[in-house]
Amino acid sequence: MVKQTFAQKQRSAQKRPNLVCYTVVGCMLVFMLVWCYMLFAVLFDDQKPVAVAKPPNAFPHSAPSEDGGSDGSKAALVADPGNADSTSVNVWAQVYELPGCKGKMIKQDWKKFYPYCSNCLDTCLLKFDDGTRAHTKIESVQLFSAGAWPQNWNVSLGSNCYGEYEYADAVLMKQGLTADSGCVDAKFAYLQWNGMSEAEASGDLPTYNIVYSCESSTYFGYQVYANLYGFHQSNQPPGTGYTRLLTASEPDDLVDLVNTFTAPRDPYSHRYSPFNKPDVIHKWFESPQAPTEDVIVVIDPDNWLTPDTSLAKTVRMVKRGMAVAQPAFFHGNPRVQEFFDAYICEKNCGFKVATVGVPYFVQRDDMKAIAALWRNYTKKTKSIFDSDRAIANKYKSLQPGWCAEMYGYVFAAAELGIDHIIKGGLQIRDVDSRVPAEKAAKIPMIHMGRAWFPNRTDFRPGQQWWHTEGKDFSSNGAQVWCKCNWTAETVVPWPIPEPWPTPGGTDFQSTITLKYLHNSLAEYPPLHPSKYRREVGRNGAGYSHTFD
Repeated sequence: MVKQTFAQKQRSAQKRPNLVCYTVVGCMLVFMLVWCYMLFAVLFDDQKPVAVAKPPNAFPHSAPSEDGGSDGSKAALVADPGNADSTSVNVWAQVYELPGCKGKMIKQDWKKFYPYCSNCLDTCLLKFDDGTRAHTKIESVQLFSAGAWPQNWNVSLGSNCYGEYEYADAVLMKQGLTADSGCVDAKFAYLQWNGMSEAEASGDLPTYNIVYSCESSTYFGYQVYANLYGFHQSNQPPGTGYTRLLTASEPDDLVDLVNTFTAPRDPYSHRYSPFNKPDVIHKWFESPQAPTEDVIVVIDPDNWLTPDTSLAKTVRMVKRGMAVAQPAFFHGNPRVQEFFDAYICEKNCGFKVATVGVPYFVQRDDMKAIAALWRNYTKKTKSIFDSDRAIANKYKSLQPGWCAEMYGYVFAAAELGIDHIIKGGLQIRDVDSRVPAEKAAKIPMIHMGRAWFPNRTDFRPGQQWWHTEGKDFSSNGAQVWCKCNWTAETVVPWPIPEPWPTPGGTDFQSTITLKYLHNSLAEYPPLHPSKYRREVGRNGAGYSHTFD
């Protein structure tokens, strides 16, 4: 081995920096050539860049593909978007906090169901990852698809959250958006996917059973008829269950007409008849005829489904531990929570009580659990109010005398930790404000009690049915029918003058009420007096008498 002299080592060391410089310069030249090539490709490529060509994780902030690993290699592609199976369609929206699709982002695909809408995005219910509410903070959106954009699909934007008001639709801001629209700046609150077929939009629909409780009497006979008639007029999916839950010692003479479960009366119901509802529901679940459907929809016998409407969208919102219901008359009353915490709760005290009423949309296992406690808490609530005058006076705004079973339900759900989506517009009462025709057509059921004709002298035939009772509701017109009247079954005003939706004519609630009464009594067998329904005397005796 030849050793280098000191001078040779010094000359070798002086050459090394020059080699390093040459290497750095060479790398920079290669990088510049690659950059220029990429710029040339973008400037002169005659194909427009489309966001739909990349898998979900190829975009900033995107989550890994639902169909594969983080590389998105198994993302579903749609070969024929015009006839695509909805399960293979992979399209989604990304909404951003700032214009230009920047800042905090929320990603959501089209298969989403919220309390007030389906296949939508409602920012009133969204939060960013850091927990801050998205509502009023969304300023841009971009649409994407893993594969070709489905034929006829598009997106519209609304300025207010859908259902922010009881019967309000979102005010339309933009429509016809697709992935080709790129980043769209808009301060919106509601996004709707449009253009999919009914099968695509529905996805997997849980099965459901619509049920109500009643007794055998003249009072309930015509309600059973009209309720059944409304069910057949509505647009429920094939196979939807429909069950009358009858409290009686034996099946009555209507069981061949309407599917019925019969259970014996609890003696407590002689003291408080609304107790029949939780009692018969509990007995139904404990019987060999217990329901098998995924969701139980509890209505009242005077809840009549409206024509060409469906409960399917609301049913889809139901999950285990999360029910859906209409706000009750005591909605927002702090006395409900106060009473529950002070006098009722035995477990889970402090859980927020859902101030809701019928219709209740509840997952089957949740309803079974609620039913048993519902009975107990109805009795407990009723007992407290009946035995302590001071408490009854303190909480008189809750109207506990008749409504104890309503509180029994919400208290039972609270103890079990079952939350509720409180959804307005599931029903409209006879005494509620009148709504425009386009809104009324979307309401799935009425809660009937009275009916009115237009208070006009030019419809003289209608004056023969005018009531002297009901002056408190004269703003609705001239009252012509009331279930409080013992002639409710035998005297049904007909024909209806200028029925809904005739402008200025008979209102929506009254039209449905009288039409269902008239048509069901004409279509189904006569309700003759029997041991199940007493003949009504001149003074109304026997009208409300029930068969035990």
